[in-house]
Order: sequence, then structure tokens, then C-alpha cells
Amino acid sequence: MASPTGLLSLPPEIIRVICRELILYRPGYDENHGLKQLSLFSRTCKHVNQAATPLLYSRFLATPSILVTMRFLSSLCRRPELGEFVQQLGFNFPSTEIKVIEHLDIYSEAAARLGVHLGDWSSHNPYETLIHLIIGHTPNVRSMQIFTDRFIEPMANIPTVLDQLAAQGPKRISFPRLERLLIKHCYVTGLPIEHYATLLALAPCLRHLWLEPSPPLHHPWTQPSGRLSLASVTRLTLRLGSLTKNQLETVVHSCGPLELFQHRQSMYSFERRPSVTPAEMIRILEPHAGTLRALSLDLAWRNRDNPAAFYAGPLCMEGDQIRSLKAFSRLEDLELDGSCFVFPAKDDFYYHAYVFAQMLPETIRRFRIIVAPPGTVENLRTLLKSRSQFPRLAQICMENRMLCPELDHNVFFRERDLTDLTVKMKLAGIRFGHDCPLIVDSPSPDFEFTTYAIWPNQNPSSPKETVPLPQFGQRLPGQSDGDAFDLDGLWGW
Repeated sequence: MASPTGLLSLPPEIIRVICRELILYRPGYDENHGLKQLSLFSRTCKHVNQAATPLLYSRFLATPSILVTMRFLSSLCRRPELGEFVQQLGFNFPSTEIKVIEHLDIYSEAAARLGVHLGDWSSHNPYETLIHLIIGHTPNVRSMQIFTDRFIEPMANIPTVLDQLAAQGPKRISFPRLERLLIKHCYVTGLPIEHYATLLALAPCLRHLWLEPSPPLHHPWTQPSGRLSLASVTRLTLRLGSLTKNQLETVVHSCGPLELFQHRQSMYSFERRPSVTPAEMIRILEPHAGTLRALSLDLAWRNRDNPAAFYAGPLCMEGDQIRSLKAFSRLEDLELDGSCFVFPAKDDFYYHAYVFAQMLPETIRRFRIIVAPPGTVENLRTLLKSRSQFPRLAQICMENRMLCPELDHNVFFRERDLTDLTVKMKLAGIRFGHDCPLIVDSPSPDFEFTTYAIWPNQNPSSPKETVPLPQFGQRLPGQSDGDAFDLDGLWGW
């Protein structure tokens, strides 16, 4: 009898390697491309199917088609062992797909397996019910991303599927491996945080929580009677937020020792509330001073209602700025906007340009300035004079893309000054990048002590723009892999 040849003769280990290579192939236009190729490959024969199935079901990224997602739930119900393979879930339900979905048999079947019932909330929110039912069938999920642009209809005292799972005792369902949770909504007032908050009670090992936006409305973790379930969280991202000082303090202090914190103030004027200042934010973070490795604050919109008013006054008032981060003994990666510090005016008796040198901790490796104000270049020059105090500093970026096209508002920097600063940075062993509107002009009279930046409405001549910078944390030209963030790194999801 002839020996088996070709694919059937390969050991299972080699088949699994081939499957992993297929699933990792993701062209930019289709994140599910690798899964589609693996699905076709798995149909080759039973031998291949057995090796491919765990990888094929390891990741589910929902397409805009509701039918695809419903078929996935059907597979999990009829073959429960498939749900144990799922490690990554991604849901994206755009409003263009909103249709009336009747409660099909699969809904009732899935709910019965979980020991929950479908009530009025489910009939009013069929998409969210579908998400909850799938989540309930994937106990080994590690990463979850939920995107929606729909308003979820609040219904008081009516439990969701996740609420019912959390209330079961002893708990039949939990997510002990869930480490990363992202909840994103494109409408500030419509973020359904309360409908997914129960996940925290079922995920004791959650490490990274990302909320975008993070409004105070119906926020379950900021209520006095609410039970906080954030003790395991070490990476907290609050994007487009409008939480008050007390609310931020409640959330941040309920987390475990934070390694990463990111907060971006909401730019929506109708969501504007008394917001935290940079100085207050640092005081809130002080309990994490010994563990925080990465900090990103973009608070420039806290006092602005629209782009036209962005430069109407000082970005930061005296007393609101960050004066020092020296106490943050492990801080390596820092991103601040121009409203986080105050540069003394040159006609001030106490003028100096040591703001950055006095602020940064000696452990700093990467420093990025967004919405860079006039005075940034002078303070970066003096930072170079204190180079010995920051032996690990390897990368600095500055940018200012806050342009109001209607009024031509922006801050322009002299090209020659930034070119010379780039050279000096390179000599000091620091990779320097900038993405700011530039003007081509003669060099400053005294480069060592004078730089040039134009406030709005001064009509600079020959404006010139640079090539956009890579995102902070990505490699700059000539940078080795060892100098960049790891895949599971600080700013990556």
C-alpha cells in the first residue's frame, strides 16, 4: 500500500504552523482576510480541519452584516466547544444596518443555554442582545472591542443579559482570561457604558480598560453606591472624556497600580462640564507615582468650545500647569498638550526656559508635545543643556496641527530653528521629529537664546509644512526594533 503523500503526510504540528501563517495574513483593506483563507484551507480534509478549527474560532471580528454574526452565535450554541476557542471578539454595528430583528429561535436557544431570559430590553435592543449572547458563550476570551454608533434605549430596572449572568450564584459564566476591554461609541451622550459595565464583575483579571468617549452620564463606577470592580486594571484609557475632578478621582483611585493612563478631554461643547486641570490630574495620579510608566494628557479643549476660539486666550492659566513629574520614579513615556504647562513671558522679571528640565523625571525615554505653543523650541534647547540629568532620553516629538482654516489660526515655527534643533538633538543622541507649520525665513539673530514662533493673525510669509510624524511610540526612520514599543506595548491596543 502506498504511503500517504502531500498534505496528509504532514504531522499536526506542521499543519498548525501553516494555519497560523494563514490567519496572520491581514491586508489593510480586510482584517478578516486571514480567517477567510483559513476557512477555505480547513475544508481540505478532516485532518486539516481538526488542526485548523481552534485557530479558525480564536478570533471573531463582526462584519456589518447582522446575518454573519447571527450565524456565528448559532455555531456557538450548537457546538458549545467552539466558544472555548474564542480569544478575541470585535463588534461593529453601524446604524446603516439597523433593521427590525424578530426574536428568532436562536435567541431563545442561546438564552436558555446561559440560564437567562429575554425581556423588553432585548426586544428594544436586538443588536446589543446579540453581542451579550455571544459574549456569554466565549468564556476564554482575552480581548474584546465593542464599537457602536447607535443610541441604546435605557430601561430602568430591566436587567440585560450580562446583568443576569453577573447575578447568577454561584456564577455559571465568568471571563477569567479577559484582559483587554474597549468600549467605543461615536456619540457622547449615547455611550451605553452601563450595559457593558457588568463585564468587569465577571472579569477578575482585566488589565486594560479603554472607554471612548467617557462621559459622566449614567457612569456606573462614579456613583456613590456603585461597587467598583477596577482593582485589576493597570492600564486606563479615557478618550473624549468630560468627567469631573471627583469622578476622575473615584475611577483612578479604584484601579490597581496603574502602569498607563491616558485622558483626552472631550471637544464637544454641549458636553462641557467643570473639568480637571493638568495640576489636578497629576495630584489625582499621585497614588500611582511609583508604578506609572506611560502618561498621555490632552486637556486643551477643557476651556474651548470650537476651533475658532482655540487661540482666543492662554492655553493654560498660571496655577493650572504641571510643574514637576520628578516624583513619578518609573515614568518613561510622556505625551502632553500645550495646555499642560506655562512658559514665562520673555518680558517677565522671572523669565526662564527651563520648564521641561524642571518638569521631566530622570527616567524619561520618550517625550511628545502636541499643540506645541510658542516657547517650545527655547525650552527644548535648555533641556539639551541638562542632558546629563536625563540619561535615558531617546526620542522627542513636537507637533501643532490645531489649525482653524476659516480664520487661518495657528502657531508657525521658523524652519531654520527647527532644523538646527534637529541637528543638536542628533548630536545629543536624541531622535527628534516635528510636525508643525513652518515659515522659511532668515535664521534668528542669536540662535542660542532666541527662537521664533508666530501667534495667530500675524500673517507669516511662505508657510511650509513638514511630512507628518509617525504615531508616538512607532519607529522613527533609522530606529531599530528594540527602540520601538512592543506589540502589546504601552499605547497599542
